[in-house]
This record gives sequence, C-alpha cells and structure tokens, in this order.
Amino acid sequence: MKRIKLMKALAGMGTLSVLGIGTAITVASCSRSPEPPALGLTLTISHSELQKNKKLRDACNLAIDENGNLTRISQWNIQTNKKFDDYINSLSVKPNGIRFENITSVVAQAFYECTQLSNDNKQIKQIEFANTNNSTLDLEINDEAFDGCLNINQVNFSASNKGKINVKFLGAPFYLCSNLTEINLPPDINVVELNDSAFMSSGLKSIDLSYSSLAMIGSNAFQDCRSLMEIKLPESLFGQDVRPEFQFNFKAFYNCSNLKNIFFPKVPLNATTFGTNVFNGCSEEGTFHILDSTSQADALQSFRAISPFDNESNWITTVYN
Repeated sequence: MKRIKLMKALAGMGTLSVLGIGTAITVASCSRSPEPPALGLTLTISHSELQKNKKLRDACNLAIDENGNLTRISQWNIQTNKKFDDYINSLSVKPNGIRFENITSVVAQAFYECTQLSNDNKQIKQIEFANTNNSTLDLEINDEAFDGCLNINQVNFSASNKGKINVKFLGAPFYLCSNLTEINLPPDINVVELNDSAFMSSGLKSIDLSYSSLAMIGSNAFQDCRSLMEIKLPESLFGQDVRPEFQFNFKAFYNCSNLKNIFFPKVPLNATTFGTNVFNGCSEEGTFHILDSTSQADALQSFRAISPFDNESNWITTVYN
C-alpha cells in the first residue's frame, strides 16, 4: 500500500464464469459485435450465483443491496485472500477468468495483490465486466482494485443488445498490472472517467477510447506503459465549451517509449489542452493522425503550435479531410 502512494508521489501526482458455480463450467460469450475474445473457462460472480453458493459469497466477502442486487466487492485483506484461494483450490476444474455480471462497484483494493490473480502458479488471467440487462449499467472500478495482480493479461467489457455500460476508472485500479496487454472497449462501453494513474505501469499495447465521453485524462494515467504503441482518443476531449484546465493532465502518457500512433478525432484547439510533460519520453518517431479537418494547412499550423512533445520534430502529422 505505502509503496504505491510513494511511487505515485514520485511520479508527480501535485469475475469467475463457472456458470452454475461449483457444478458445471461453460464458455462465456459476448452478445454484441465487435466481440472481445472469449474468456474460456470462467467463474461468474453475479447475484443469482451468490444466492446459490454461500461458499463463494463468503469467500469473496460480497455485498448485496436491499433490492437483492450485487453492488460491490468488499475490501481485500489477508483473511479474504486465503478464503478465496481455498475456494478456488476446492473446485474440480480451475477457472482461468472472472466474469462480473451486473455489478456497480469494485471497491478500493478489492483484489489488491490477490493470490489467485498475482502468483505465477495460478491460472486466473482474464477479467470480464458484463451487463446482461437491456439498460445502462453504471460501473465504478476504484483505486487499486486490481493493483499488483500480475497475472491479469486481458480485461473485457460486454453488454446485451440493448444494454450499455458507463465505466469510471477511479484512482489506479490497474496499477502495476504489468502483464495486462489488452482492454477491450466496444461501442456500447462508455468510459466517462479515467483518473490519475489508472493504468500506470501496465503492459497495455493499445487502447481505443474513441467511443468514450471523457472530459479529461488524469495525470500519469498511462505513465510508464512501455508496451503502449497506439491510442485512439474520443471527440469529447476536443472543442468543448466548458472543460477542465487540461484535457490531458500532467505526464498522462509520460515515458510510453514505444508510443508511435496517436489518433485525434479533431485538431486540438490550443496549448491549454495539454499539461506538462504529457507525451515526454515517448518514441522519437511517430505519427499524429488527425481524423477530421476541413483544412490540412490549418490543422498542421494549429497542431505544431501546441508542441505537446519534447521531441515532436521527428513526428509527422497526417490529416484526413
């Protein structure tokens, strides 16, 4: 815990789908295109499964609200970790993923350094958040929820045909998830907040935020993501009448040394869009892709005036009219 806070300060910050738990294991699937990769053998954490399975309920220290809905996963601790570990070990077939169905919150440190998600000899490597209802689900994944879960390599989101998920990444939920290479955000998944250090020091290779309604990207959000090669940004970050001081905060993509392609939906309006050192330490060569501009000359002039990089002279700008 303390090492996390210290590293954040130094950085400059100023479920499982066994469907029918314990009885049968099936393959989880997604209901809408584009589909994230199938999780394979997974253990489902949902209200209906918890009703049927007291052992799982106790092992995860789960909470159900007055309407009978699973609302959050309580804070992780040594005792909870051991109970959960014992529960997984008791299953005849070990799951390789966790599928959380219709939950609204994963609280701070919910699976912080969880044995099943962080030890090399364990096989749970994938997480899915699913909305199976024909409505909008508001989901919060809070500070350090999966911090240090080194086994996680993929996080998926899925919704039913008429459903959506509004997700908030609050604090640093996937900090130090160094093997997390994929996060799948299809069009029905709307990222509404992406706060400080959300994916700092993770292993992400690319991220597509183009369907999101973000007003800003937090400080150090992707700092030290050295495998990150491509970002697609949402239109909501540009051209707003009311917006925060910076849409890209301090060191948001700092030291992403392999970042080579950045897709802007529009031309950034002015230099106040970028905080200090947002892209410093990124690849020495790359491409800014501006996807919507009526004038190539104006786009190039406007963008060059912003200079968000310390080495932007080696980058080229491609404008799509």
